[in-house]
Amino acid sequence: MDATTLTWVIIGIIVVLLIIGLIIFLGRKRQQAHVQEKRREDHERANQIREEAHAKDLEAREREAHATRASAEAQQAEVDAERKRQEAEQRQADAQGLRRETDERARQADEIDPEVTDDRSHRDHNRGNDGEHRDHNRRDDTETRNDAEYRDDRVHSDSPEHRNDGVHQDGPDHRDDADPGRSGRH
Repeated sequence: MDATTLTWVIIGIIVVLLIIGLIIFLGRKRQQAHVQEKRREDHERANQIREEAHAKDLEAREREAHATRASAEAQQAEVDAERKRQEAEQRQADAQGLRRETDERARQADEIDPEVTDDRSHRDHNRGNDGEHRDHNRRDDTETRNDAEYRDDRVHSDSPEHRNDGVHQDGPDHRDDADPGRSGRH
């Protein structure tokens, strides 16, 4: 082997080693680029997951705030209902107190009034469910007056001046309406 051949063999080996080194270097560089790309993608995906988790956390806190607000509104409604119930009870108590005061004043008036009978239970009986006082005494007076008129009419009918045709002796202007089919004197 000659020196030129040996030189060419050494140069060939160096070139092959350089090519192998270059292939290894480029492969590593490509692998590192691939690892870098994967890390960047993983980092982006992790950031996206963090953003989604943050959005979900915001949504969960917003729902919790809505639930807390709804609970507070429900508690406020309960407080308002209790307040209205107490207010209604107070108004009922005021109305009952006014009713007692009115009854007491009516009783005092009955005690003072000389025309009112001593039967106090009659006054209480005359008060209806709606709280209105029904004046039975006035009706009794009317019935008494009607009874007196009836007795007076009977006395007149038994008298010779009263005739059976519905006309009093006093004249045609004082006609009884007992028999509207008859008119005038017979």
